Amino acid sequence: MQQYFYQKVINAAKLNRELCASSISQKAVKIMASDTDVNIFFDNSLTAEEVLELDSIVQAHTTDDSIVYTQNLVQSAMEFGRSLMIDFAAENVRMGITQAGKTKAVLNYMISVKEAIDTGSLYTAMDEVDALILATVPQDLDPFITEARLLAFKQKILDWLSS
Repeated sequence: MQQYFYQKVINAAKLNRELCASSISQKAVKIMASDTDVNIFFDNSLTAEEVLELDSIVQAHTTDDSIVYTQNLVQSAMEFGRSLMIDFAAENVRMGITQAGKTKAVLNYMISVKEAIDTGSLYTAMDEVDALILATVPQDLDPFITEARLLAFKQKILDWLSS
């Protein structure tokens, strides 16, 4: 038995129908899929031409499940980002941002980070944090915005992305 492996989200029933409609349909024995990959087993090794056909079928395969999977990833990133922004804002409130009259200034300063987070673009949010640091953090926003707080904010994103 020969196995062919692909990293791709698939709909096994739909992929099976697509394989059955191909010239290699008689050779396919079993399809095993997980959340992120697929193994297709054949009784015998495929010819180079048949491997190209299999590659083409798998690469062209689409599934509504992959859309749902991607939507769930984006939603998770957005929820994490919102939670991070809430924590950041709560820390600022505890430090007296309202009494210091700095709420609007901090909001304006962080707007590009907030916009990236609102769309689930965490890598862009980290880029925006880097740009803010590179442009030098205004002293009048201290202690609400500091380089150390921005770096900690970015680190939390990195930690979440690598988990």
